[in-house]
Amino acid sequence: MPFATEIKKPSYAIVFIGPPGSGKTRCGLSFPRVFAITFDPVGLEIIFDPANAKLKDNLVYHVPLNGIPLEEVFKPTEEPGERSLYGAIALAKKLKAEGKIETV
Repeated sequence: MPFATEIKKPSYAIVFIGPPGSGKTRCGLSFPRVFAITFDPVGLEIIFDPANAKLKDNLVYHVPLNGIPLEEVFKPTEEPGERSLYGAIALAKKLKAEGKIETV
């Protein structure tokens, strides 16, 4: 996996698993300059609550992949884009190189 070889230490891979309302989004958006890739059409709605204004400020870029046909979502590519998971990762790498994001 080429992406894994480009990660510099210290780095972390964290997976948040839990039922709706358990705090996964809140926790994920607590990291700095976030690039979010989502599959849930309402997954980021908590950022519109005034109590979560700081979390909204942490979200730099959002790629929603819900509603896109799966054959397109999982089509391998190295071109930055917003219609596939691979394209979103390529876009995140580009934005990271430009210093625009810190967290995916």
